[in-house]
Amino acid sequence: GSYYLTRDRYHLSIQGEYKYKVGDQEVIIKPGTFFWFNNKVPHGTLNVGNEPRITMVFDLPHSASNP
Repeated sequence: GSYYLTRDRYHLSIQGEYKYKVGDQEVIIKPGTFFWFNNKVPHGTLNVGNEPRITMVFDLPHSASNP
């Protein structure tokens, strides 16, 4: 919806190892990883480890210089 048009999304991986796919790119995320991704394109995740995935998600407004 319109909520996401004015915000950027960041993740901080707390626990678990998982494959993260955004558009046509895939990366393996390990605990302690802090990252931004373009949440306006299709994205998803798949656990690749034995622990449950715990991630903090931050949605921050665009800065005034980057509308």
